[in-house]
Amino acid sequence: MNRQWLLLIALLFAGNLFAQNECKLFFPYEEGVAFEITHYDKKDRLSSVTYNEVDVIEETDQGLEIQMINVLKDDKGDEVSSGTYLMYCENGTIRTDVSSMLDPALTESVSSMEVEISGDGLLFPAS
Repeated sequence: MNRQWLLLIALLFAGNLFAQNECKLFFPYEEGVAFEITHYDKKDRLSSVTYNEVDVIEETDQGLEIQMINVLKDDKGDEVSSGTYLMYCENGTIRTDVSSMLDPALTESVSSMEVEISGDGLLFPAS
């Protein structure tokens, strides 16, 4: 009888471990890992390069919180903008806080205007 309870508890614990590891992203998510996205115009000429790096990963009760560094460079390699944004992996879904991706210079340029940004974020499957 005790073995059955022990087995049941072990299975529940193991199931809980697997449920928490539902965050399989489309890129390796380890601190320091970087990737670039190269953008081309319709004539297949380089228009810009976006550099992304995983800065900080924190485990939360809901899943993972991932802070990304983002640098946008033009076709000459000059930095156009940079900043950080947050991604969350919860219940097998990736959510990106799109408002955190906005360039601070953009928000400064419209500071005299009344602007409201709302939404649930950008959602896509984690695997």
